[in-house]
Amino acid sequence: MNRRIGSIVFFAGVLLLALLALPVGASSDQPLVLNFDIRAVEPGGSDYAGTVTGVVNGTVEVRHMCSIRSNNKTCQTVIYEWIVTGVDGKSFTAVTRGQCNHKIGVMRLWGDIANGFRAGEQIAARARLYDAGAGHYQGRLIIFGQLESKEGPVPLRPSLE
Repeated sequence: MNRRIGSIVFFAGVLLLALLALPVGASSDQPLVLNFDIRAVEPGGSDYAGTVTGVVNGTVEVRHMCSIRSNNKTCQTVIYEWIVTGVDGKSFTAVTRGQCNHKIGVMRLWGDIANGFRAGEQIAARARLYDAGAGHYQGRLIIFGQLESKEGPVPLRPSLE
């Protein structure tokens, strides 16, 4: 009986050590986060350039593709193309759409990575305006991966089209 208990304790210890040896955050379902700092390319313009840090370190270009101003002139539906060039070869292009609230200086965008690193996965962008004169935004890009259900991919947000 003591031998059996000793074997159980031994295997439990080995299992615990194996679990502790796993890298934290190694799961593929964990979101990947990139911090960005962008400024308008031209004063008052809608195209931006800056840097990204996090799972990808490098530069980012944000190209304005389309916008529709709401009736209250505070919110705007926008579409942006994000071109991220990583110094470590992790580069990608994503197209996002969402809302820009000029009154409180917040952008919330959703979309997909069109090509490159993590192509086909879903991405969200959250940004806050820090200097309206310079068009200076800081925020995060969050790569969620391909969310699946029994019916297929799950969009982060209903389509705005």
